[in-house]
Amino acid sequence: PNEIILSLYHCKYSSSPEAGRRLADMYEVCGQAQRSIRWKHAGLKHLFKHINGRNNKWLSEGFSRFVKGELADLEKYRNMANTMPIKLEVTIVQPGLSKSVITEEISKLLACTESYIKKTTRADLKVWCST
Repeated sequence: PNEIILSLYHCKYSSSPEAGRRLADMYEVCGQAQRSIRWKHAGLKHLFKHINGRNNKWLSEGFSRFVKGELADLEKYRNMANTMPIKLEVTIVQPGLSKSVITEEISKLLACTESYIKKTTRADLKVWCST
């Protein structure tokens, strides 16, 4: 490969069936997406350290943060990042959000989030939601 694709996924469970609360959830998940771009600027070395720390905490409780692969796989990419560019992809996953009835306020929030991510990292923002 000629680049490393770093895909970051952000999901916030719906804290309430009420529309107003879902808006607050969207503000939270959009904030997570915006803050996550720091990992592109900080580099994979710092992201690796962060993931390793979180995984060790989970391991101490008998669980792993890894669904597929293991820390050694990330280590390989961390080492490759010394000589390869990193392409960032940011995805917001919100199954409780319906594309067909999205509010204007949520649409504006997503547009602002997309603009910020694009301007600061040249990354695309994807949103996965219900139809």
